[in-house]
Amino acid sequence: MRTRLIIMAWLAGLVPVGLLQAGSLFVASQSSHQVYQFDGETGDALGAFCTVANPRGLDMGPNGNLYIASASNHQVLEFDGKTGEAMGAFCSIANPGALAFGPNGNLFVASESDHRVKVFDGDSGELLDLILSVADPGGMAFTLPNNLYVASEATHAVLGFDGESGKPLGTICTNANPRGLAFEPGGNLLAASATSHQVLQFDGASGEAMGPFCTVSNPGSLAIGPDGNLYVASNTAHQVLVFDGDTGEALGAFCSVANPSGIVFSQDVEPCLGDYNQDSQVDVNDLLAVIAGWGDPYDVDDLLIVIGAWGSCP
Repeated sequence: MRTRLIIMAWLAGLVPVGLLQAGSLFVASQSSHQVYQFDGETGDALGAFCTVANPRGLDMGPNGNLYIASASNHQVLEFDGKTGEAMGAFCSIANPGALAFGPNGNLFVASESDHRVKVFDGDSGELLDLILSVADPGGMAFTLPNNLYVASEATHAVLGFDGESGKPLGTICTNANPRGLAFEPGGNLLAASATSHQVLQFDGASGEAMGPFCTVSNPGSLAIGPDGNLYVASNTAHQVLVFDGDTGEALGAFCSVANPSGIVFSQDVEPCLGDYNQDSQVDVNDLLAVIAGWGDPYDVDDLLIVIGAWGSCP
């Protein structure tokens, strides 16, 4: 759970990018029924990681394992995040597509045939009472503290929900045929538009359109890398493309995969958030370091991180 919260905080801009280090990029290939592994820094191919019938969305669980939606088996399958060993079916759901673990550790899975997002206990895989209605649900992304944004391809909109209660928050923004979603470290929402062949940028709080972020032929799944750049699966190019996370400038192809349907990074997280002097303790010395560097590079967010992580490193 700690790792998941650190990653969520990083995506919200509360944790310096340097605390996250590249692990691997996992890419699901629908046509080959496999998930491939690539070096998270270089894009070098590391081979097939596991075999899944018609893989769609995928996400890393709080336990470090990889969870993959199998549209053919109508299940979400679990694999050891290091070895790729099959751990069996985690849960069953009709025509699963996108999936995402929430900050509370529960798994949210889009059922494309039921037009719902169903929620499963992150430990047991038990179906919970919380069910969200979304017409033709696509990509999903969480904000802090626990709001869920879901792309609705049928309504050409991104819808918001409270991740705990399921209360609808209304339409966040409109987007022609939205696919993958991601929040950039600054907090703005990036949404792939299959119709316009662009990734569009929206204000993360108001939903106000900020214009095209980058151009991609038939964009699908999105991911923000540990380097802060945007990675986009292009179903037409059969590649994962990289764009500068600040400017949207094209940085080229990161890797090639036939019909990429989902992408996710595994991140190696520094073991102790707030340990700025790296002495395996979060204590008065880190507090003094924040005060000494107040304004540049530290601010109130760093102060809150130190207070929240006070004590010995795990």
